[in-house]
Amino acid sequence: MMEANGMQFTQSRAMGRYIAKQVKVGGKPLYPVDLTTAFLVDEFVDALEDVRAKFAPTFAMKEASEKEKARKDLMTGDGAAAVLMAKIEAQAGTEFAVGSSMSLADVWVTFVVGMMSSGFLDGLDKSLLAPYPKLLAISTKVLSQPQLKAYYKERAAAKPLYKCFVV
Repeated sequence: MMEANGMQFTQSRAMGRYIAKQVKVGGKPLYPVDLTTAFLVDEFVDALEDVRAKFAPTFAMKEASEKEKARKDLMTGDGAAAVLMAKIEAQAGTEFAVGSSMSLADVWVTFVVGMMSSGFLDGLDKSLLAPYPKLLAISTKVLSQPQLKAYYKERAAAKPLYKCFVV
């Protein structure tokens, strides 16, 4: 949940778009004005959410070793998340996920890369992201933004979970 302008907002993707329409990086909004580019950003974000959805059943698993194995299986070989990640990697640009400037899609890449490399999902670590160099580079580029770099450096000092965001 997010509070802004005296209102409560829910739904992470809607909140992301709301914020991205207001934030500029390099003078350009994180959410494109051009409808086609905006669609491509939304499509990229939704594809990353499809990856995250593959992990949902693992949260119900009680046995830690079973949960860790299931998650690793999703991210290796022909695992369902690995297959989707390969398609996303293939669609990503060389500098940005979509288009020629940073967008909400790049922020979402950073979120998913962080989720998979932070220890939040037991059984996953950054080594499983090696087949996705473009996505890793995009995440690094986002986290290199001075304000984010300072924010995560401070957060990581207090909470180790955030160390994956320090570049």
